[in-house]
Amino acid sequence: MKSIKQRHGSALVLSVLIVLAAVLLVCCSESVPGSSGDTSGEPVTAEIISASKTETEAPGTEKERIPDDEGANQVMGKGIGVNPGRVSWAYNTDAFKWTGSGYWWLEKNFDTDAVEQMMSDIICSLAGEDDINDALDRLFIDFNTRYCGQAITYKPGEKIAIKVNMNVTGVTNPASSNNATAYFPSPVTVRALLKILVGYGVEPDDITVTDPSRVIPTYMQEYCSAEELKGVRFVYYDNYQMTGSNDAVADLTRPIHWSYDFTQDNWVDSGGTPQVNTTYWPKCVTEASYIINLFNLRGHTLAGYTASAKNHFGTVMPGLTNSDGSVTFPTKYRTNPPTWATLHHYCAARDYNSTPKELWDLPKRDMGTYSVLVDLISNRDCGGKTFLYLCDGLVATYHQQCDVTLDERWYSAPFGGGTKATKGWTNSLFASQDPVAIDSVCLDFILAERAAALAVGDNKWLKYMPDGHTTENYLVEAALADDAPSGIGYHDGYGKPVGSLGVFEHWNNSTYKQYSRNLGADEGIELIPITY
Repeated sequence: MKSIKQRHGSALVLSVLIVLAAVLLVCCSESVPGSSGDTSGEPVTAEIISASKTETEAPGTEKERIPDDEGANQVMGKGIGVNPGRVSWAYNTDAFKWTGSGYWWLEKNFDTDAVEQMMSDIICSLAGEDDINDALDRLFIDFNTRYCGQAITYKPGEKIAIKVNMNVTGVTNPASSNNATAYFPSPVTVRALLKILVGYGVEPDDITVTDPSRVIPTYMQEYCSAEELKGVRFVYYDNYQMTGSNDAVADLTRPIHWSYDFTQDNWVDSGGTPQVNTTYWPKCVTEASYIINLFNLRGHTLAGYTASAKNHFGTVMPGLTNSDGSVTFPTKYRTNPPTWATLHHYCAARDYNSTPKELWDLPKRDMGTYSVLVDLISNRDCGGKTFLYLCDGLVATYHQQCDVTLDERWYSAPFGGGTKATKGWTNSLFASQDPVAIDSVCLDFILAERAAALAVGDNKWLKYMPDGHTTENYLVEAALADDAPSGIGYHDGYGKPVGSLGVFEHWNNSTYKQYSRNLGADEGIELIPITY
């Protein structure tokens, strides 16, 4: 059996629909991995990696390779990583099977073994290794070669910060409040990652799970620090407990220097107080040698969708500089940093109007304009030292404020059957070293779901991703950061210009989900699906 690194599998539709499988069998004379009952035609090109997992290869006919979506396979930027531009995608329908009763986030609703296998598989696939420790070695060496010019792996004692997106959580016990059905990273997903890191040799007390502007529920803390994980730290907005023992603390020696001067736009609140004050990184981030960006797959009411870059809206800490030169961090700043740092103004993908007007009257950012999201992934203290990007797509929602209900299941293949009666959970995990590539893939999945929803008469996407939205502005600016359409000179937070921050393109179509590297090109995204 060949190892993963000897294979360069390409994307094939992962649809579980019998009808679609039949069409492919007729048109392609190939079986669909995971389907049954056909032995005719060419053999399946996927190779068995384990008893339960396959990494699929691309169909072979020219007809299947023809892009048929507008803007498909138009590559911008330069791929990053051991396998540049690679995004590994694990899809397992057994991972999450909540039926709507009780709290979705409890362990009993997940197949923990399946999730842990998925997490290991996407990291191995990303690095092109069979063994998880060899894979991590390779990812660390590749990252350090790019970050500090040394081909070295992780050293014991180095700290790792995992940025999770807890945007909707406001209390330590979600079961006691209206946060009971809120959507946040699955504790099972977080624990799966932590177990891999600790098994690799990272001491638990050298790992910090953090969201400085939100609460990490007690249940997640206890679940993710039990047994071999005892000692894992959790840093968040801890003032809700009135103790502050786990509260994030700003590093006043690390102010954030943006590539655009926000003060020139003179944003103020209703009292005339400037919204733009100095923003800082938290110490748990500046003290870390490495960052892992663990975000969610979901739409967003203002930016169209939210992925790895926007996850760091919760990382920044805007401070109020007082007349005596001291810096304080008011509660309203801590609980809504992107608003008070005016970050929302520079990522709106549609015209957004809400109250209060001085904070939420936000015009759409046109294509070819500055995007604050680019600065977040280019900053040397933040995106610059992120060595791994992970997307928790076991449960995906239509926007960040959605409760997790059965209605949040998706229509699009392979998750649903394209009708209102055949919706399914997304049950996916994604990994990449390239922030632009993984965010591009996430956008394509969201756009496919938007189209599928509209096709069955569900128009909810039009409210926050209307025709003419500019969600791609960030991706184009990031991919071409060294010569951005906006003309902005993006830098690393220390004045050093940055090059391309990753590769952007759309797949050829939502059926085959093939990117340029899947089609044999030397540049572009490569999507590696893993099915079970």
